[in-house]
Amino acid sequence: MSVPNINAFLHYYSAAPPPNFPQAAKEKYAAKRAFYACATTNGYDYLNYTNTGSKHKRDYVDYSGNNEKSTGAFSAGGLLSNREKKDIKKQLRETKSVIWDLVISCEENFGKTYCNDFEQAYNAVKSVLPRFFKRAGFSADNIAWYAGLHQNTDNRHLHICFWEKEPKRYRQNKAGLFYSEGHIPQACINFLKAAMEMKLTDMSAELRALRKELTEKPLPSNVLFNEKLRVIMRNIPKSGRLGYASDNLAHLRTEIDDAINIALQSTPELNRTFEKFSSAAASRDIRVREILLRDKIPQREWARYLVADKCMEDLYRRLGNHVINAALAFRSGEVTARGYRVRKRIERERETRLAEYSARLMLSIQAEAIKAFDEYMKELEQERERAHEME
Repeated sequence: MSVPNINAFLHYYSAAPPPNFPQAAKEKYAAKRAFYACATTNGYDYLNYTNTGSKHKRDYVDYSGNNEKSTGAFSAGGLLSNREKKDIKKQLRETKSVIWDLVISCEENFGKTYCNDFEQAYNAVKSVLPRFFKRAGFSADNIAWYAGLHQNTDNRHLHICFWEKEPKRYRQNKAGLFYSEGHIPQACINFLKAAMEMKLTDMSAELRALRKELTEKPLPSNVLFNEKLRVIMRNIPKSGRLGYASDNLAHLRTEIDDAINIALQSTPELNRTFEKFSSAAASRDIRVREILLRDKIPQREWARYLVADKCMEDLYRRLGNHVINAALAFRSGEVTARGYRVRKRIERERETRLAEYSARLMLSIQAEAIKAFDEYMKELEQERERAHEME
């Protein structure tokens, strides 16, 4: 039997212990509630609950932000400042809401690949939690939360604490508003696990990993790219409009596109990403065309519904302008000299500078492409939602 990539465990603590508990159980329950509410007085910390071996006396918020154990406590706005942590502690001490403790644990290899740093964890949690809250019947705007990614075990795991800001529930035959009860249906937990795995492995996650990988690689060297850059620099007009789409550069557009393609295809990972993005955009348009045909939308109106060609045109325009600006910048820094020997020395120095400049430009194009893919995939996600509404 295969091990799931994501597991989730949820506990919750009400403001008061259940009335049917015996006294000893009530005291134990109250101590746990105080622990999560940052209201302990006996120094009991999160060590016994998570079994990590921390020797320091910390409440849960401090533990989640322990740099030895985690990437730092964060919420929707990013890593928490000391002032934000103090505010959270105050909220937790004062709230009468149930306090939920959610632990999301990753299978060892999966976690080390897809949930191994702050950026991976933060982007997944920030995206998935609001949908999970909605599924569970909460108003996402009425939920406060913070989380921490822990790396102190082979299984990367997230601790997420959340609570309601205000009471907003109605109860039958009772006046006023109430906080929610603690139970959350298993179906919502199952949704959370699936959504977390999908988010951690979606194209945006792949792009972040690829961007990190590219920045750690040595500068690339590509003879074909160098030659294309030379041709572009040699033939760019010295006046007139110099944008990618301008008529003034029509004679160079093929060379510019070639340079872009060389950069995109220079690594197998980036090439696969480009193909995956192209496929995602084309698949989305195929589905939309089916809907447009079904609903008998006039073909003259289709252009505003289809996005694949627009994304590609925008990508090449965006990267093309990147190449043009870089070529112009390099050319503007060149110097001329009289005398054979001086010219030869300048030319040799120019070749050395151009080789390094070309390598840095190719990396820059790759980084800009990754940024564009990420933006376009988010737009495609919104377009898919619109397509569902059309259905």
